[in-house]
Amino acid sequence: MIKFICALIGFAVFKFPGAIVGYLLGSFFENMSVSTSSESDSSFSSGQGFRVDFSESFLVLTAAVLRADGTVTRNELDFVKELYKQNFGIEKTKADMLMLRDILQQQRIGWEIACQGIKQNMIQGERVKLIHYLFGIAKADGDLSQNELLLIKNISLGINLTLWDFEAIKAKFSGTNYQQWNDGSGRPASYQKREDYYKTLGLESEATNEIIKSTYRKLARQHHPDKHASKSEDLAKAAEEKFKKIQEAYTHIKKERGM
Repeated sequence: MIKFICALIGFAVFKFPGAIVGYLLGSFFENMSVSTSSESDSSFSSGQGFRVDFSESFLVLTAAVLRADGTVTRNELDFVKELYKQNFGIEKTKADMLMLRDILQQQRIGWEIACQGIKQNMIQGERVKLIHYLFGIAKADGDLSQNELLLIKNISLGINLTLWDFEAIKAKFSGTNYQQWNDGSGRPASYQKREDYYKTLGLESEATNEIIKSTYRKLARQHHPDKHASKSEDLAKAAEEKFKKIQEAYTHIKKERGM
């Protein structure tokens, strides 16, 4: 139910793209409520001897984004409170908002440690939804500052999402009308382009670096212009275009993965 309520809120504020983002946020909060209901799932080790409560780590990231541009606005706080109340009820909201207030009063908010636990205890799909949530906070006051964007980018990388993931989510919140969306795909153009690169190589985005490299070498040999020079002009030109697309796809995938 929560995801449909969030979708309506998102549509009211940001129209169709906002409805999609709202639905994702609602789904994220529904799953988060399941995670925080279990004591075994509610804490993690930072790897440095500390035990950090899962709910607290979530609030730490919330506080970091709230304070990223130097001002915590009423609209941003209301955005957080409304999602909490819809999903967790009034009592937990009151308790967590008091904890959030204490975190906001700290001289430095240690979001890096929180990222470690999120990375270890959340699946990739939920981490993507978390970044939607953080963007929602930043956008709640009607503006996305460079400090907010930089922090959310660092958090995205800190929880082991790719730069492509960050840019795809950013596209939903940045610019006039959130930038161009693909025809009926419900995804921004930058994300669709990423999928096209893998499709060019005949691979899924989950493919390992070794498979990507071997597949590229095989396709590059197969479509190299020198192998088709003796064929008709049309066939030779088609092979050259295919070779260029393969090279472009491999170059972008290598850059994304740091290969």
